[in-house]
Amino acid sequence: MLFFQNKKFHQDRRLAGLMFLTHMHATSWGPTNPEGELFIERFANGTTGLFDRMKFVFKPDRVMEGTCTAHSFTAKPGYKTCVFKQYVVDALDYLNCLPNTLTFFS
Repeated sequence: MLFFQNKKFHQDRRLAGLMFLTHMHATSWGPTNPEGELFIERFANGTTGLFDRMKFVFKPDRVMEGTCTAHSFTAKPGYKTCVFKQYVVDALDYLNCLPNTLTFFS
């Protein structure tokens, strides 16, 4: 991911930040493939990309002060934000959920 980010910021000097859709994976559902070598192989069940749970990286000097939240930021005038489509790149978030959260995502 770091290589991807550096490449994007280098390609566009007006880029304030990159935003990625997040896929939620509830480890509470149990592993789908317990023998998988990688964590992502063991816990494959998850949501599609969620627009309200984006993750991001940004250049602090290109973002308006006080606009960063857990899932968004506002670029300064003259800078832009890039939101990637799911088939380009996305973020994976693995969490242990309470039972009522599991029914919300299932």
